[in-house]
Amino acid sequence: MCILSPPTWKLKGLHNTFWKYFYLGCAGGGSLISLGLMFFANYIGAAVGLFVLFGVYSYISYRGVSTNWGSGVQGIKFHLALSQLHSYQKEKIVNTNWRPQLLCYYKISEDADYTPSQLLKFVEQLGKARGLIIVIGILPGDPVHPPPMKTILEKKNQLIEVCKKHPNLKVFPKVVVGENLASSVSLSLMCTGIGGLVPNTVLSELPSNPSFEEIIDFVSLLKSLCVQSKTVVVTKEICLFPANEVQSGYIDIWWIIHDGGLLLYISYLLSQHRMWRNCKKRVFVVGEEIANKEELEKKVASFFTEHLRFNVEIRVLEMEDEAINPYTQDWTYKVRNRRKLEQELDPKKKTFQSVIDQGVYSPESMKRRFTNPEGPKTTAEYDITYNMFSKLNQTIKNYSKDSSLVLITLPEPSKAMEPDEFKAYYDFIYVLSNGLKRVMMLHGTDTDLISPP
Repeated sequence: MCILSPPTWKLKGLHNTFWKYFYLGCAGGGSLISLGLMFFANYIGAAVGLFVLFGVYSYISYRGVSTNWGSGVQGIKFHLALSQLHSYQKEKIVNTNWRPQLLCYYKISEDADYTPSQLLKFVEQLGKARGLIIVIGILPGDPVHPPPMKTILEKKNQLIEVCKKHPNLKVFPKVVVGENLASSVSLSLMCTGIGGLVPNTVLSELPSNPSFEEIIDFVSLLKSLCVQSKTVVVTKEICLFPANEVQSGYIDIWWIIHDGGLLLYISYLLSQHRMWRNCKKRVFVVGEEIANKEELEKKVASFFTEHLRFNVEIRVLEMEDEAINPYTQDWTYKVRNRRKLEQELDPKKKTFQSVIDQGVYSPESMKRRFTNPEGPKTTAEYDITYNMFSKLNQTIKNYSKDSSLVLITLPEPSKAMEPDEFKAYYDFIYVLSNGLKRVMMLHGTDTDLISPP
């Protein structure tokens, strides 16, 4: 597991200097003991075997290969990869082994909000996930009557050159022609990947000073991703994220609604990168009518320490029901279905969200949930919802204004939302992130990613 380094491999004290050399010492000591047992059993045979091994290796390295007859290793790799793809597709993915298979995009235009180099510098900070990374350059145009092939190849070669400057990333570059953002990304999602290696996460950016058409395009993309059950990561001004500066301070996670642990998962991946490793993590659990905040803080902190091995600071905040209503349009039905499924699969299973639900949300409060699936229709409803987001934003700024990074749950756009309501939804999420240094808004698929073993 240390060699494969999956993102959820959290060996105790792995990043501590003492434990790091302790594990290396145990591994090296075991190798020496094995070698000693070989000589103890038959020192002549062991010496001859080692001599022949190093002799053959030295001879091959010295002589080299004079004729290229092809490589049998390449054939073995091909068949191994093919068989693994088939088996990976048939097997059910365990939630705790979930990792982001990332698809990110940028617009090939002079007025783009960010460059591919800035995009890859940010993606590199999530590289510890060691998942699939696909970068798509969107070239404006009609797919039926695309630009000349020479232009497309030039843009792709430029993207490949940018990818070469990030050798730590294993990137698959691609250039597509599309009339708008939503159709280009959706089509790329459907046509990209093979077997079980398909993108499950899309990285996007909140447009700055967009036109009405750009807002419709952006919100349409979010709706499409939610319908396809894709994880969504929305950053605000990705060009302002650090490129080489080591960060300090706090990474604040605002746990407002259940997202399967995506916020914690992404914060953990970021903390594995050298630029965020010195940052401390704080989790703000937001609820209403909390009977005993101190007891809930102890339960949540114990769950993190004993089961997840996360060193985080826990804070439980009590807010009015109206302040978190925008997140709860269909939350009641989701949490009921999730609890029912968990009881059917494993009645004794304990998840982080179950700990939160027991202390934060009472049955009475769940019955009062705001369940208007159509979103704000009138100006009065718009003002009410806007004020809700403003109150929540003010609370977040009171605690996290100077934090290095703030992670917030992205409100899910209603499926019944009409195009004339897209501007209102954009205003809501924009005011939610207003006044914060760096913001990432994430929307998960309700899959529990941080369940204990």
